[in-house]
Amino acid sequence: MVNRGDLDGLKQYIEEYDSKHTDVIDRSYSSNSTVNALLSFYADNSEKLGIKFNASIKLPDKLLIPDTELCVLLGNLLENAVEACTHEKASADAVSDPLIRVIIIQNGTSNLTIAVDNSCSRKPMWHDNELISTKHSGNGIGTESIRYIAGLYDGEARFEWHDGIFYASVMLNPQGSVCQNH
Repeated sequence: MVNRGDLDGLKQYIEEYDSKHTDVIDRSYSSNSTVNALLSFYADNSEKLGIKFNASIKLPDKLLIPDTELCVLLGNLLENAVEACTHEKASADAVSDPLIRVIIIQNGTSNLTIAVDNSCSRKPMWHDNELISTKHSGNGIGTESIRYIAGLYDGEARFEWHDGIFYASVMLNPQGSVCQNH
């Protein structure tokens, strides 16, 4: 419709689409459309599942890593957090309402930090400092992907559990990495 210059048709299409999708909440976490889309998707899913979702994002317009790698990092972290909170909600061991807390901060052109914490009353399983997947036998593929990308950017990924909270954090230092030309 845009290519044909059919603005009236486009307006009608948008109005119809909007009326069918009234349950979608307009959220603005970041000016970066990739980050905003991922956070909005997982926030909507979390709320539908009864999981509290908080996010604090401080990002400039220009990110230190490509959107594709940011999607892998953030998508895996959020998917794991929602899955853990879903189990938490169904668990008799749960002490409080499940919660996901996201913090993303980029400091100028030197580093990017992503932290995703979630409720988790049950201690995760570990083998040789690697998390064991709850979806299949063996190590978690998502956490391995996160560690791999962190390594590409001269960074580190940490996964810890204390007192009913699972802490996942990724610190990247693209200035010192082999991938700094992205």
